[in-house]
Amino acid sequence: MYTSLMLLTWVNNTLDADIGCIEDLATGAAYCQFLDIMFSGILSLEDVAFETNQESRFRQNFELLQNSLDELKIPLTVPVDDLVGGDFRANLDFAATFHEFFKDITRMSLTRLGPYYPLAARNYQNFTPNPDELATIGQGQHFRAGEIEGMKLLNGTSDIGQGLHHKYDSMEELQGAQPRNLL
Repeated sequence: MYTSLMLLTWVNNTLDADIGCIEDLATGAAYCQFLDIMFSGILSLEDVAFETNQESRFRQNFELLQNSLDELKIPLTVPVDDLVGGDFRANLDFAATFHEFFKDITRMSLTRLGPYYPLAARNYQNFTPNPDELATIGQGQHFRAGEIEGMKLLNGTSDIGQGLHHKYDSMEELQGAQPRNLL
């Protein structure tokens, strides 16, 4: 059995991300990128909504994922309603199932996996919502930007979007980075 910490560590390490809680996988974007790693070209990451808090965009991401799985004839059903609703157990269970699927596919076909640069593949977009649309205060508590007026933000700053996913100080450092270990 997987814990949320184990799954988040796998997601964040593989996708060069900084996803803070398992419910943040409810956007579907991470799963779309995992599918891109396993089956290059099966879906276009340009069609995936990364920086959004709109449930309709989450649903579009999961529709892309399900259509791609169906095209590949992979019998994995995405419980969209439970996932986009932010249900912890549903997101944990689906992440665990998808992790097993990912491990099985990558073990069977390691030759398919060349160097993969997750940030570049998603055009350097974050998995987190646009800070103008949504702010996260504390763990898993989401507030729309207009709803946080007067609240003290973490670290006493109102610059919510700064500091996420900036693991490289320069393009040269990023270009010299080693590809992620995908398992």
